[in-house]
Amino acid sequence: MADELTFRILLLACYLPGQIIRMLILRRNPFGKPVRTVNPGREMLMYRTGFYLFLLPLIYGLTPWLDFAHFSLPDGLRYTGFLVVVAGTVVLLLSHSALGSNWNGQLNIRENHTLVVRGIYAYVRHPMYLAFLLSGIGTLLLSANWLVGGLLLIWFWIMYLGRVDREEQMMIDQFGEQYRAYMKSTGRLLPKRLV
Repeated sequence: MADELTFRILLLACYLPGQIIRMLILRRNPFGKPVRTVNPGREMLMYRTGFYLFLLPLIYGLTPWLDFAHFSLPDGLRYTGFLVVVAGTVVLLLSHSALGSNWNGQLNIRENHTLVVRGIYAYVRHPMYLAFLLSGIGTLLLSANWLVGGLLLIWFWIMYLGRVDREEQMMIDQFGEQYRAYMKSTGRLLPKRLV
């Protein structure tokens, strides 16, 4: 049976690289001049809330402060959680790699925005949401902590359900039939096909 320190180290080891790379990308792609935006106040609130919630795994990994929310899980499930977090991190990095300078963390279209249909986007329209879902599920299992994993999953569902339809409408407004055709060939979170 592994001790709790092992799971804390595993969460930090698979969590930190993705967050560091994401911050570096955001620094390279600052919040540029949008030409079309959807509810910027709400977007900034969701973005900031997500940022602070993503600090919870760091607090869990580095301190005992959140131990009161711990629940018991078999080690096998916790190691499975590690693999799910790693999968989420890989999906996140593939998403950023394909998006390049099109990503800035907010729901807007910026100058020189292009429709990305390469890489992971050839299969899934919203792989970053898939990455967040995988990371949330994996974090819940790996940490065995309702607060750490549970709040991330709640935030994900609030963000996803409140955002994805508006995001797709914004893309339709910007790219028209090109985006509609893209929607027919891809799934929102899971691929329609793997060809």
